[in-house]
Amino acid sequence: MIATNSLSSLMKLCFWAAILTVFTVCLIPIDAQGPINHFDKFVHFFSFSILTVLCFWAYPATSKRKNTRLHIQAIAICAFGMFIEIAQSFTPYRFFSWLDFLADSAGVLVIWLIYLRFVIPNGREKTDEHPSNI
Repeated sequence: MIATNSLSSLMKLCFWAAILTVFTVCLIPIDAQGPINHFDKFVHFFSFSILTVLCFWAYPATSKRKNTRLHIQAIAICAFGMFIEIAQSFTPYRFFSWLDFLADSAGVLVIWLIYLRFVIPNGREKTDEHPSNI
């Protein structure tokens, strides 16, 4: 069985590898990616949903202010989406797109809401313990 510390390190590695992959793919020329269509927005949504899940798992909210940490993580991932759009505007073959940023942010928002509702209800992580013991 993998030790908790090793699993945490693996999750952090996966998160940062995903960040690097998304950034790289978003900056390569469009011709190298193939045709872009409406499916592109789903790709943005899905990619940023996965980034959010990886971030929440790699850097779990363990303090008393769990929701604050989740908010900061969600905002940081949305800011990463904006950073990508700004970086694309400086390339001759890509451009800034508010719709891409909106799709990125929607992916983050959906995972953030699911996480708040099902993983940390009432500001606490779900446990098998009785609420009085938490």
